Amino acid sequence: MLTIDVKDLLLCLLIIGGIVLVIFLIVAVYNLINTLKKAEKVLGDFEAVAEIASKRSKQLDKLIDDTSKKFKAGQNIFSSIPAIFSVISKIAGAVGQKTKKSD
Repeated sequence: MLTIDVKDLLLCLLIIGGIVLVIFLIVAVYNLINTLKKAEKVLGDFEAVAEIASKRSKQLDKLIDDTSKKFKAGQNIFSSIPAIFSVISKIAGAVGQKTKKSD
């Protein structure tokens, strides 16, 4: 009859558990690497969007500063209408301007 010692049984269980744990860790690291690659791509896209937004905000700041210099305190509202339309068209142009995506 076959007799198995308790020490041998526990050793076999520990070896099987270790193999399962190593396989689990390999799969977890593989998934982590894929996740980091996707996160890097998303952060790259975010960087491009943030750069475009920064450029647009600087353009709008400059337009607003120029506009505030044009309007004097004593200026008549009717004489300001052409300047107002000019500023609005410049702002619309700056906001609606398309930028090439640099690859």
